[in-house]
Amino acid sequence: MKLKILFLLILIVITGSVFAQKSLTINQDLNANGNSSTELRDENTAPANPEYFTVRFTCYFIKLMWSSNQNDDPVIIAYNSVNKFGTPVNGKEYEEGDILPDGGKIIYSGNCSHFRHFNPPSDKCYYKIWSVNKNFIYSIGIESTCIDESLINSIITFINRE
Repeated sequence: MKLKILFLLILIVITGSVFAQKSLTINQDLNANGNSSTELRDENTAPANPEYFTVRFTCYFIKLMWSSNQNDDPVIIAYNSVNKFGTPVNGKEYEEGDILPDGGKIIYSGNCSHFRHFNPPSDKCYYKIWSVNKNFIYSIGIESTCIDESLINSIITFINRE
């Protein structure tokens, strides 16, 4: 069982009346033996990437699969028809349909571990996934490319005919 408690710490800057706010989360887990382990997590730092990210072309859609990071942070996924992605702006919440600065359209935002991208507009698709914490701080991200296998099979058939 996880128990999350949010603490706000106020740090006083030596120069006077300037204050900064820092958000921390304490995760407390009980293992099978009943022992607890506690983890202190700074919500203002970038979360870890998802554990893995795979993309596979099927007949009617592209299947994207991933595993959340150790903190089970939600993810956002962007698609682009060229291999160029912008960086999500920390502090901004992205939803499906939003466009990233410098490239990429958000096609998924949430806590699932898979997504189906129907009718992608090209035979070669580029994807990038980021973990995001509750303060909307984004991980570095993981990229993946998907090529329509029927296109590859057509090329192989053409080469074999020569």
